[in-house]
Amino acid sequence: MDSSKTINILHVTIGDGNYGGIASFLHTFYSYVDHQRFHFDVLYCGENSLKSKESDPVWSDSKIEALHILKKNNGISEYIRLLPKLKKKLYEKDYDIVHVESNNPFLNACVSILVNNQIVYISHSHNSKPNIISGSKGNRLFKKTISGLMRVIIRKKADALFACSKEAGLYLFGEKGIRSNKFCIVPNAIETGKFKFNKNIRQKLRNKENFIIGFAGRLELQKNPIFAVNVFYEILKKNQNAVLWIIGDGDKKTAIEKRIKEFKIQDKVFMLGQRNDVSDLMQAMDILLFPSFYEGFGIVAIEAQCSGLRVAASDSVPDSVNLTGLVSFLPLSESPEYWADYIISNQLMEKNREDMSEIIKNAGYDIKIAAEKLEDQYMMLLREKHKS
Repeated sequence: MDSSKTINILHVTIGDGNYGGIASFLHTFYSYVDHQRFHFDVLYCGENSLKSKESDPVWSDSKIEALHILKKNNGISEYIRLLPKLKKKLYEKDYDIVHVESNNPFLNACVSILVNNQIVYISHSHNSKPNIISGSKGNRLFKKTISGLMRVIIRKKADALFACSKEAGLYLFGEKGIRSNKFCIVPNAIETGKFKFNKNIRQKLRNKENFIIGFAGRLELQKNPIFAVNVFYEILKKNQNAVLWIIGDGDKKTAIEKRIKEFKIQDKVFMLGQRNDVSDLMQAMDILLFPSFYEGFGIVAIEAQCSGLRVAASDSVPDSVNLTGLVSFLPLSESPEYWADYIISNQLMEKNREDMSEIIKNAGYDIKIAAEKLEDQYMMLLREKHKS
């Protein structure tokens, strides 16, 4: 194929309107991908989770669109509505690659049956469990009955099976998928230079007397933010100098604020919302709480480790996220009191910090290196698709 041609790539995902996870992945990678060679457009089948970044020059020539069809709980009717609109968008432009950024087998299957044989189709799993975990009895039965078939279709039709971890790949593609030559782990890479430990920023942002406990992520059920508040409350009983910084937004915000009021700790908890200075805030923290019910990998834990920040993660987070030894895995089956006691008794909030950026970089999680590898993967897939 013509090596001088700009490669047009459509990224398809669901989206709930909150920036994080997949939106962060797309923004970070496109910030480092060569725009002369690769052009990204983004199609949200739900809500636009990149709206806070649309004014960034990175996206100045890109089309970011939302169909407002899929949500957390979807049945047959939503996918029937989606198909004609999705088909129209897939062929609205001469796309070379359609990259589906979702662990939803039904969305992937929809794309797989719509793309023609000239388009490279990539299925990319970002989570180890479904984002959709509820719904009517009929919907749940429908999903359970045909989800296995959807996975077979994805494995057969996709030109590549990407995942942020083996666990995420296993969920969407199954054992056959992760053992195939189509499977590839694409790391949730970060700007290591940005998150590198900076003593000056730490001293500038923090009160020396406080223990700063952090939580960063979408405020939704998967991330288990209310449990983080409960853990903090137990820590506070033992250390009155502790404060909690909550970074992020989402549908659990009101419930979190209610719990904070119930505990009467409004003066100790700071709801910081969506932030563009997470790397700076992590410099000031003493420990990050990461009690997710499930994760495909856990990019926030990589960011924290890069800055030398210790992480108290749930045992549902993949072990592979512990690149530096700074991550402690605690059972979700245990109480908030157990978590608090473990954090304090094991001195996880100790303030001595070391720069871990080189370890993160050497493990393959530096965005500059990862973006170049993704470009190479795109070109390899195109050559394979169009070889005579």
